[in-house]
Amino acid sequence: GPSGDQPGGASRRTTSEKNPCPYGIKVFSYEVPRSLSFWEVDAALRHKRKGPYCDRCLWAQFALDNVLMDFFTKSCVATRDPEEADFFYVPLLKDEDYRFHGRKDQPLAYEAALLSILEQGDYSKWKSVFGLTDEYWRRKNGSDHIIVMSAPVTNLRHEKGKRGFFHWRTQLFPPIFVSVELGKSFLREYEHCSRRNVLVPYPNVDALLINGEWRAKAQRLAAMANVSEGSRPLLMFYKGGSHGSCVKLRHSLDWIVAEVLPRHLHTTCPAVKDRAAYNMLTKAGNEVTYNLARFCPSPMGDSPTAKRMYDTLSHGCVPVMLSDDAVFAYTDPFSNLLNESDFALRLPQSKAIDARAPEPKRRGGRRGLLAERPSDAPAAEASKDPLPWLVEQLMAVPEAEYERLRSNGERVAKAFQFYESDPELKTNPLLLNLEPTGQAVHYLVEELKRVKAEDAGGAHGRCLQELSEPHVNQKSYSCSLPPSRGRRGGGGRRLDGTRGAADAAEEGLGVAGEEGEPGGTGPQCDDAGMAEAWRRLGRGLEDGRRRRRALEGAATRRSGGSEPRAPPPRGGGGVVDL
Repeated sequence: GPSGDQPGGASRRTTSEKNPCPYGIKVFSYEVPRSLSFWEVDAALRHKRKGPYCDRCLWAQFALDNVLMDFFTKSCVATRDPEEADFFYVPLLKDEDYRFHGRKDQPLAYEAALLSILEQGDYSKWKSVFGLTDEYWRRKNGSDHIIVMSAPVTNLRHEKGKRGFFHWRTQLFPPIFVSVELGKSFLREYEHCSRRNVLVPYPNVDALLINGEWRAKAQRLAAMANVSEGSRPLLMFYKGGSHGSCVKLRHSLDWIVAEVLPRHLHTTCPAVKDRAAYNMLTKAGNEVTYNLARFCPSPMGDSPTAKRMYDTLSHGCVPVMLSDDAVFAYTDPFSNLLNESDFALRLPQSKAIDARAPEPKRRGGRRGLLAERPSDAPAAEASKDPLPWLVEQLMAVPEAEYERLRSNGERVAKAFQFYESDPELKTNPLLLNLEPTGQAVHYLVEELKRVKAEDAGGAHGRCLQELSEPHVNQKSYSCSLPPSRGRRGGGGRRLDGTRGAADAAEEGLGVAGEEGEPGGTGPQCDDAGMAEAWRRLGRGLEDGRRRRRALEGAATRRSGGSEPRAPPPRGGGGVVDL
């Protein structure tokens, strides 16, 4: 519900005797060798207070590896006995390796070892690189193993220029992937397999958010501008770079904040007396101004989801989702712990684009920074211009509806925080080795329980059936919602409109629901049968990658360098690139 009350009991900063362990699961963490490259990187970053350990920097938004390593290894869910474990955690700091050493065309040794397990059923590299037993991987084909993904681009594969479904498709294999981003189109395309993923919020390790200082700064600034902070004097606020697949939308939002709102203060922001006060409120830094705005748009960037949608909520600003493919953690379409409509507005991203918005000017030679564009048009003349569609939509929201969204948002924001509020905190909690006890970890635990229950109900068989059918491989993001196979609207179908379950049955991959079995038919759906099915799937995907690379290379040579479009697959399962 909208309350944001955490499942499993009250959140506490540390485990107490009164409530020794509210989570109800046990997690065994592998002792991965200290010779793996990321350990040295982590020590250097911690020493210099950089990367995930910085007080305020862009890199810190990708600290999920670090936050969940602290949770799985330091909280009361941790067990040293693998026989009592519900889940097995593979501790990795892949994001640090990627951002410290730069992009590598090929997976690193430990990434290749994991890919060998997922795609080939080959555990030899796991034993040679990690020096660990494969007994627990083999026991359930890795379906009870947890791998954390701090960002799509730092997945196990990170080839240059790959977007769309490329990084997420690795997450269709049996381990439980805990990640910060999945798109609606991907969740619809792989309705069954994607449910084995757990979507969590981007972590925020900013001490000034956790200790409440940003809100206090906003209150002081509002007093200086002679407005009431509690009244949220700004209709909306947005500030972001000029990048991604929907740049025109970002230009429009920047133009609205920089030019439209200050020209129409008397109608859009009546509590702000003049342009000087407006500039004071909007140029104080994002975290401060979020606390002074009623609505905060969240457009698509390099990918559908952004940390912004969680940050604005944490600062009490109602998110306005202008990214058709974005999904909040713990919400539909594959989780029902929270309901997005209780705390956020969602509007069509294409309608928010305004053709009057000029192309941004560059400032200081830095890409993505928009130059200030003060307007010389008198306010009376500007008031005759029609307001942008987005501004009209936000002004039309009834006060009662805004209050409902805002009050729900204040509570739901806690569900997206890995650390509890603490007015005494002065620095990044990762530097202090604090155990994450915020409500976000309680919701994470509930999602892990959901995956385990669905596995027991035959989720693997349904996933294998799904993967045996053709799929659309979305290669990039656009300003409109990508096509979906429509599984939620009446069953999966092939691209030509015919059903694909029969071919899956012929391949022996298991068809959900046949002969009364929830996970598939016959012995092929026992552990050994499914392990072989996953190996065949992995080999098929790898063969497909090799064929596509060969076709693309040959076609590029023939066409003099332009990248060709891969042909659609024939027959049974396969992928059509868009």
